[in-house]
Amino acid sequence: MSTDDAQRESVDIDRLRTGDPDEFGRWVRHVGPALRGFLRASGVADVDDILQDVWLRLVRSLSRFDGDEDGLRRLTFTIAYRSRADALRALGRRREVAFDPAELPHPTLSPEDIDDGTVTALLRRLPEQQALVIGLRVFGGFAATEVSDMLGIPDATVRSLAHRGLKAMARLLEQQSPSSLEAPS
Repeated sequence: MSTDDAQRESVDIDRLRTGDPDEFGRWVRHVGPALRGFLRASGVADVDDILQDVWLRLVRSLSRFDGDEDGLRRLTFTIAYRSRADALRALGRRREVAFDPAELPHPTLSPEDIDDGTVTALLRRLPEQQALVIGLRVFGGFAATEVSDMLGIPDATVRSLAHRGLKAMARLLEQQSPSSLEAPS
């Protein structure tokens, strides 16, 4: 649990389930920045449209939700992953990122940790599954087992994808200057 998590008040899951708008707003403010960072890093151009879809789907599923705040976080990111996939399929394109490092969630990463979008440029060079796994681990702060459940793939596959993706990113950083990291069109 991060310092920010310990300092903020927890969300009342029962009030969320009954449709309390104040409680839902609190949840959106808490998880929204991390979702935005994940979606931007994972290849969507119109993050706001997808976030709207995520919030609508979440509202529809809350009455059936039976879990704690960690489970709600996993559910929210799973919905985001699926909404992202639906949007990309509908657009008929693979990935496009319009990224602003200032919108990254704290404390996972800060704008000071990113050099002019270098991380995003690196993620765009990875195969889609590697980029998704790293995005969920880094921007979402999820454990490998949680990412495994969200993506419906084995835990070992998540760890392998993350390992290979991080190694590939390190190789790219060693081989190329940041200006040459632009993803191919």
